[in-house]
Amino acid sequence: MADRSGYIGRAPSDSSIIVARQTNQPTSTTSTFVFNSGYDVGYLDIYVNGSKLINALDYTATDTRNVTLTTAAVNGDVIEFVAYKAFNLANVLSSAPPGNFTVDGSITATSAAVSDLTSGRVVIAGTSGELEDDSRLLYNTSNGLFSIAGTVDINDSIRHRNNADTRIRFPAADTFAVETDGSEALRVDSSQRLLVNKTTSTASNGHSILQVASTSNDRAIAIHNFENDANGPFISLGKSRGTSVNSYTIVQDNDELGNIDFFGADGTDFSTIGARIQAEVDGTPGTNDLPGRLIFATTADEANSPTERLRITSDGKVRVPDNGKFTAGAGDDLKIFHDGTDSFVTNDTGQLILRVASVESALVAVPNGAVELYHNNVKKFETTSYGAKFSDNVLFNNPDTTGRNLTWEADNDALHWEDNTKATFGGGNDLQIFHDGSNNYILGSSGNIILKNSSSNYLLADTTTGAVELNYNDSKKFETTTTGISVTGSIQASQEYPSIRPTLDLNFAATKSLDRRITFTRGSFGTYTDENGVLRTASNNVARFDHDPTTGESLGLLIEEVQDNLFTYSEEFNTGWSNIRSSDSGTTATADPEGNTTGAAYKLVANTDNNTHRLDKTGLSMSTSTSYTMSIWAKAAEYTGVSLTIADSSNSSHGIYFDLSNGTFTNGGNAHSGSMIAYPNGWYRCIATYTTPGSFSYQQCLIGVLQNGTTKSYAGNNSSGIYIWGAQLEQGSFASSYIPTSGSTGTRWSDKAKIIGTNFTDFYNQTEGTFSVTAKPNEPNNGSNYYFIFEAANYSNYGNAVSIGKDSGNTYRLRPMKHSNLSDSSVAYTTNSVNIAIAGSGSGDGVAVVNGTVSATSTGAPSGTQDHNVLQIGNRYPGSSGGHYSGTIQSLKYYNKRLPNAQLQGLTQQ
Repeated sequence: MADRSGYIGRAPSDSSIIVARQTNQPTSTTSTFVFNSGYDVGYLDIYVNGSKLINALDYTATDTRNVTLTTAAVNGDVIEFVAYKAFNLANVLSSAPPGNFTVDGSITATSAAVSDLTSGRVVIAGTSGELEDDSRLLYNTSNGLFSIAGTVDINDSIRHRNNADTRIRFPAADTFAVETDGSEALRVDSSQRLLVNKTTSTASNGHSILQVASTSNDRAIAIHNFENDANGPFISLGKSRGTSVNSYTIVQDNDELGNIDFFGADGTDFSTIGARIQAEVDGTPGTNDLPGRLIFATTADEANSPTERLRITSDGKVRVPDNGKFTAGAGDDLKIFHDGTDSFVTNDTGQLILRVASVESALVAVPNGAVELYHNNVKKFETTSYGAKFSDNVLFNNPDTTGRNLTWEADNDALHWEDNTKATFGGGNDLQIFHDGSNNYILGSSGNIILKNSSSNYLLADTTTGAVELNYNDSKKFETTTTGISVTGSIQASQEYPSIRPTLDLNFAATKSLDRRITFTRGSFGTYTDENGVLRTASNNVARFDHDPTTGESLGLLIEEVQDNLFTYSEEFNTGWSNIRSSDSGTTATADPEGNTTGAAYKLVANTDNNTHRLDKTGLSMSTSTSYTMSIWAKAAEYTGVSLTIADSSNSSHGIYFDLSNGTFTNGGNAHSGSMIAYPNGWYRCIATYTTPGSFSYQQCLIGVLQNGTTKSYAGNNSSGIYIWGAQLEQGSFASSYIPTSGSTGTRWSDKAKIIGTNFTDFYNQTEGTFSVTAKPNEPNNGSNYYFIFEAANYSNYGNAVSIGKDSGNTYRLRPMKHSNLSDSSVAYTTNSVNIAIAGSGSGDGVAVVNGTVSATSTGAPSGTQDHNVLQIGNRYPGSSGGHYSGTIQSLKYYNKRLPNAQLQGLTQQ
C-alpha cells in the first residue's frame, strides 16, 4: 500500500478514522496482544514473520483493541499489526483514457468480481506472458483465497511469488516440468513418461513410463509407511490380458506377471539385461485363484540375455536347474547340485560334516579317508582302508517279520540271533543253525553233519541212515541204530538215580490232571494259559494247568494266593475310564488274548493335540508305602508303544514304556519296575510295579499310547493307535493271573490242594523219607515274604513239619524229615524253575539239594517225633497266616526212604 505521511489510504483530513501500524517481538510464548491505537473490526491485517494470517482461522480480533492468535507466538517471532479503513474504487478508472492502477501494498475486495470491461476477462500482464480468466476472478472472504473459473493461459511458467527459482514450466508442446532451486527436478514428456532428474527418455528394454536419474549417491526410490498396524509399504506389479485400463481379462498359465530387470551401460546403451527377477503364472488361474512362480535369472559372461538360475514354484518347491549349484565358502568349497543324471554334494576343503544339532554330528566324510556315521554324537560306523568298522552294537533288522533280527552285541562279544533267525550255509541253504523259541537246531538238508577239529571227527550225523555217531580220538564209540544204540567199549555211569520208585509221583506238567487223592478247592473262577497261548477260564474248584504262552510248554499245576483286581471295567475301556487326548472303542480288527473277535479288544487312538495321549483310571484307594502291580495286554497297531504309570499325574516322564514291536521296555524317571510276557498274535502282557511313597496325591493309574517304544508326546491323527485288553491293578510286587471285572472290583480266591487221611498215610513214612519238587515261583525276591511250595505236617500244628519254600531272608526254606530249617545263602533265590530235594531220617542226616548241588546238611540230633497226617500243596497247615505259594509246580515226588546224596543230585540235575 502507498504510504502518505504514515497513513494508508486517504490522509487523516479525508476521514475521521486514523490508519495505524504496530510491531511486537515477544520474548516468550504469547498468544494475546493489545493493539494500542485501536482498530475497526474487520479492518486489521496481521503478519507473523512476513506471512499474513487469515481472520477467524489464524486469529481473533473482535473488540477493537485485543488480538488472540490461534497458534501462540514464541521467542524470536515478529508480529506486525496494520489497521486500515475502507475506500471505494468505483471511479478510479472512470476518466479517459484508461490507464494503469498501481497499488504498492494490498487490494481488499469484498465478494466483488473484477473483470475486463470490454471482454469479460481479467488480464494480468507480465513480462513473460499474461494470465487470463475467461469468466471471472472471485475472492473468498472466509479463507482469503482467489478462485478462477475457466482456462488459464500461461506462455512459459508459473513462478513462486517470493522465490524466483521455484516454478512450474511448459518447456515444449505436450510437456510440463517442475523446477526447484533454479533447475528442473521432474517433467512429464509428450509420451506421458514421468522423468525424474532428467529431461530425455533413455531406452532400457524399451522406454519406461517412470524414469529416475542421478549423478550422486541419492540414487534410490524410497517408500515409507506411517500407520499404526502391522502392514508395511509395498510395490505392486499387475498384469491383465485386457486391452484398456481397468479391464480385467484373466491371465493364462505361463503369462508374465511382472519383471524386475537390472541393466548396466555396456559402452553403447542401457539395453542389455544383467539380471532379472520374474513372476509368472504357474497353473490355471481362476476367480480369486492365481498360482504363481518366481524365477531368478542372471546373464552369464559373454552373453547378452539372462538364464534361469533358481525357481520357486506355486507348490513351494525351490528348484535349481541341472548343473546349477548351491555353494558355500569363500572358494565355493561346498557344492550341492544335480548334473542331469546324478546328484552331488562335493566338498573341496576340510571334512564334510552333516549335523542334526549345533554340535551333534550325524555323518563325517574325511578327504581321502573314512566316512563316519554317528548316533547322538557318538561314532557308530566308519569305513576303513580294509573295509568297514562298527564301534558299537549292530542290528540287522528284518523288515518283513517282527522278531527275526540279528544283532552284534559289542558289550557281550556276541552275535545274537533272535528266535527262528537262521544262520545258513551252502548254495541251497543246506546247513541251518537256529533256535525256534523252545529248541536249538542244527539242520542239514544235504550231506552229513560233522563236528570235528582239524583232523578228527567228534560227532557225525548221517542224513542218509539217520544214525548219530560219537567218536573218541576219531574212533566211533557210540551209534544210534534203528533198534536202539550201539556202544563200542564199556559204559561207566558217573551219576546215580533213585533205585526205588516214589510212593507219591505227581507229574502235573505231564498229566495236566490231579491225582484222585488230592482234595482241591478255590472259591472263585480263575484264568490260565492253554498250550496254544490262549487265555482260558476254569470254574470254581477246578484246578488250572498253566503253559508258557510263547512255546506252549506245560508248566504244571498253577497255585495262587487270594488276590483282587482293583480296576473296575477291566475290558470295557469306554466305561469308568477317562480319555485324555485320546479315544477308544471296541474293535474286530484283531482277536483278543481269549481268541474272541467280537470286539472285546479295544483300540486306543491318539487325537491331534501335540501332547501325551492316555487313558486314566481315577478314584482309586491305594495305600502309602505299599507295592502295587499294574498290567495290561497290548498289541501294536499303527503305533507301537504303550506306557503304564501308577500313582502319578502324567506319563510324560514316569512309569514304564513298552515297545510292542520288539518286546523291550525302558524305565521312566521314578521307581517303577517292569516286565513283558509275549503272547500269540502280537499281544504282550505289559507289567509295571511301583511302591507308593509315604505320601502321594494321585489316586490314579495311566495307560498311555506311544508312537513307538519311547515317543510319548506327539500329534496324533484321530485314527492311529494301539490295541488293549485286560487291565489289572493288584496289591503286591508281581502280576498274578488275570481277574476280569465289570462294574466292581473282582477277587480270585486262593488255590488249595491237599492230601489227607489214609490217602496221606498210605504213602508216607513217619521215620524217614525224601521229597523232590520242581517248581517255578512267580513271587520275586522281595525280602520279608515267605511261602511254602508244600508242607507235610500235622493237621493241627506245624511241629516238626517237612517243607520246601522261600524264607523271609530271600533264601530257600528247606526242612527235611525230622530236622529244623536248612538254608544256604550261596544258593540265590530266583523266579526261574528250580529242582529241590530234601531227605532225612532219625539218624541226624538231614540234607537239601538244589539243582544238583548239595546246598545244606544237618548232622544234629533229630527234632522230636513226627505224627504227620496231611500234605499241603502250595500252602501250609490250616489256621496259619501267610505262606501261600504263587507259581506253578511241575512235579512233586515222595520216596519213603532217605535217598543217598548222589541219587538226590541226579534227581535234581537240571
